[in-house]
Amino acid sequence: MKLRLHVLSILIFACFTSFSQVHTINTAGMTFDPDTVTINLGDTIEFGSLGYHNAVEVDESTWTANDTTYNGGFYFALGSSGGYFIADSARTYYYVCQPHSDSGMKGVIIANSISVPVPGCTDILALNYSPLATIDDSSCVYPLPPHSNLFFSEYSEGSSNNKYFEIYNSTSDTIDLTNYAFARVNSSSTNYNGIYEFWVDFDSGAVVLPYDVYIVAHQSADPFIIAEADMYYGSLSNGDDGMALVYGLEPTFSVGPIAGGYVILDWIGDWDADPGQGWNVAGIGAATRNHTLVRKCPISQGDTSWINAAGTNSVNSHWIVRPNNYWNNIGSHTFNTIVYDSLSYTICNGLSVIVGSNTYDSTGVYTDIFIAANGCDSVVITDLTVLT
Repeated sequence: MKLRLHVLSILIFACFTSFSQVHTINTAGMTFDPDTVTINLGDTIEFGSLGYHNAVEVDESTWTANDTTYNGGFYFALGSSGGYFIADSARTYYYVCQPHSDSGMKGVIIANSISVPVPGCTDILALNYSPLATIDDSSCVYPLPPHSNLFFSEYSEGSSNNKYFEIYNSTSDTIDLTNYAFARVNSSSTNYNGIYEFWVDFDSGAVVLPYDVYIVAHQSADPFIIAEADMYYGSLSNGDDGMALVYGLEPTFSVGPIAGGYVILDWIGDWDADPGQGWNVAGIGAATRNHTLVRKCPISQGDTSWINAAGTNSVNSHWIVRPNNYWNNIGSHTFNTIVYDSLSYTICNGLSVIVGSNTYDSTGVYTDIFIAANGCDSVVITDLTVLT
């Protein structure tokens, strides 16, 4: 067993020293040559034949005072053939020749730590900045500028290839779509786990003008749709392909928004589970198939919850469900609009006028607010004159 351990230690020593430098210290008269050596951790110090001298490690205070008290470190005896020393920590090692320390025969070994390159992001402005990194590995991820308020305003899955969706710009600024995209999953996929499969950037140079829409349509759609289209895409939904409007750069592989560094702005369906024929909207079964969905007038931004946006009935849903191949609203969107209507009546005393749920029988001007079919406010002003 002792023989095996001895052989193993020789192998380990040989392996370790083969990757390090060897620095030799000899004696020359009453001096060590050289008396100051700077090394890296892992380097080897070889003391040559000592003759009438020894080399004994001491503390700094002992070394400064030319004293000879041994501190328990390396020790190469008087008259020996020398030996090897490998520093175990980054510091300064002090040593003397005990018989001749009062003559100034002493030396130092300065051991520096080895600088091991640490790859990572070195830019302090990046989201994934690493204070431990010493080499930039091009992995830096930077905050995206604030995104504008875009959302799905209309979606249609009709007969044959009559498919399109539009996004609406509710701001007074022209929005560059460079950092926007739509990401989707395929209905036949087994990858319904909250992660997209296909990331589709908008066409290069695409913009959405103020209070205008941008339409993506199937290239074989009806000419009525093609006339309004801004971009063509041949894999639009059959009603059961979940799609999100996203903001950010495409990740190197499909991951969720937190890990991927992108933002979900709005949904048509989701990436969570196969809905069958399609998703229910406003209480209508599979409404994302063979229907057109029009966003209600008061909706001012996308919803990151498809369940919330789809709703359970016509009142709480964000959408109005239209029949198959309904394209009356394509190319524009009615947003946050108030419709005014004025009525004027002259009636005899004892008669009345009914406006909505209110009944009026006296001279005056009356205002009633109703909800129009598209969800907008409809203001009706009634000017009533009652004759005596």
